[in-house]
Amino acid sequence: MKRNTILPAILSTIFLSCALSAQAEVKPLAVGGYTIELDVVLPASPEVVYDAATGDISGWWDHSFSGHPKKLYIEAKPGGGFYEIFNDSGDGVLHATVNYAERGKTLRFTGPLGFSGRALDSVVTWTFKPEGTGTRMHVTCNVVGQVSADEAKIIDQVWQHFIAERLKGYIVSGDYLHKTAGKPPEGASSLEQQIVAQERAGLDALKLGDLKTFADSTADDAIFLDSHGPASKAEVVEHTAGFKLLEYTMEDVRFHPLSANSGLIVYKITEKGNSHGHDFAVQSYISSIWAERDGKWLCLFSQETAAK
Repeated sequence: MKRNTILPAILSTIFLSCALSAQAEVKPLAVGGYTIELDVVLPASPEVVYDAATGDISGWWDHSFSGHPKKLYIEAKPGGGFYEIFNDSGDGVLHATVNYAERGKTLRFTGPLGFSGRALDSVVTWTFKPEGTGTRMHVTCNVVGQVSADEAKIIDQVWQHFIAERLKGYIVSGDYLHKTAGKPPEGASSLEQQIVAQERAGLDALKLGDLKTFADSTADDAIFLDSHGPASKAEVVEHTAGFKLLEYTMEDVRFHPLSANSGLIVYKITEKGNSHGHDFAVQSYISSIWAERDGKWLCLFSQETAAK
């Protein structure tokens, strides 16, 4: 045999031997698919529940990879992330990606959630529908991939815990009114979003009859103005004791910054409720000035003018 024939044969044998020795072990992957659904009625409007369930969710979502995450939030917009940030360095995990967001109606996100590292995907849909004075929140979780029937039962129990226990308790207690975000995470927020969120929180407090939260978000030197003339914080808080807001909508919100930590918002409000035993349904234009003082957002001025 000639040398130029022997050498390729030797090299071929060496390469085949190396390939066989480096071959990965191939195992079959057990896969499954399951649908999990649940309904919970929550004591707040669809918009309020939606806002409480998104943004900063650290007040009610109590499962995480890190144990004590620096941030835990859902960006309620198409392409937004469900993030857990571990530390100041920005280490963390993307649990899911939002692919449908309609405030007060539907939120849908897709990802492995707690099964990061497995060949698994979850499509989670939350829908919000008015029911009486509250909201019926329906959760659908479609799971497909590397998941067993026993694990699907655990997923069902976890969602029951999250929504029927944690989120419901978060709303009933009024704790969601104090959260720092129905807004994007740090670095993506704006002064306008901060102030609009504070204005909504004050209105939501009135819906819940939480006069303490309403009063705490009002500056001691605040001035209120309507057709009856000017009023102090003390006068307004006293009057609010006989006031119950049942539902409201804000529209045509406009914003003007006044400084780095203060601003004016103007909007049209449609509201229904009961004031001192009398039902009402009105539309008004509201102007409010908010400012951050010693790390706390406070309303300094509010004017209400009846819409014609």
